[in-house]
Amino acid sequence: MPIISVIIPVYNLGHYIKDTITSVLDQQCEKLEIIVVDDGSHDDTAAILGSLGNAINYIKQDHKGAAAARNTGVIQSKGEFLAFLDADDLWLPNKLTKQLNIMNSEPSVDMVFTLIEQFISPELNTDHLQTVNIKNKITPGYCASTMLIRKKTFLKVGNFNTEIKVGEFIAWFLKTKKLSLETSLIEEILVKRRIHQQNTSSVHKNSRKDYLYLLNDFIQHKKNQQKITTE
Repeated sequence: MPIISVIIPVYNLGHYIKDTITSVLDQQCEKLEIIVVDDGSHDDTAAILGSLGNAINYIKQDHKGAAAARNTGVIQSKGEFLAFLDADDLWLPNKLTKQLNIMNSEPSVDMVFTLIEQFISPELNTDHLQTVNIKNKITPGYCASTMLIRKKTFLKVGNFNTEIKVGEFIAWFLKTKKLSLETSLIEEILVKRRIHQQNTSSVHKNSRKDYLYLLNDFIQHKKNQQKITTE
């Protein structure tokens, strides 16, 4: 049985997916299960993934969004731990090992995150580079690509919300706060986030209402906490 199930949702990112999967294969960690969920891609993603053979578990589904693709991966997973990786992001070779060491040595920790470094994809042209504004190149990576979590903990929190097109991980992470789950952050860059023309936040510019939903949910959670404290 695999120790860690790595779930990678992909949609029309064939030009990045091989490097992403290579960064998983380079992990210094045994018994990995790599599940790639193709969310209805119509580029060369399927052909590229097919060339990898038995290195991955390839699943194709109709286009439903990243949240639905991640949920499909969780259903198919067999590992004790879950790790998620966006199809355009990269892991450093010792990412999973360091996280797994914390999970094994500190049983009270429910999930482990790392620092993340944003980098500009080398193929971006000059015109697009002028529109890129990275305020914080290195940040605490409270996002899907950095997280390692016990599968039983994930199932306790529940699936990602498929109705949210942008910020579905934030919505899910807020639920972990309501359950008072314990998180740990490794103060080291172990994940690199690629900035390119197809980043979800750029493609779904009209989905700002999702952020308003998340903000309202967070505010309500804070109000409930304050109410409990004062009673």
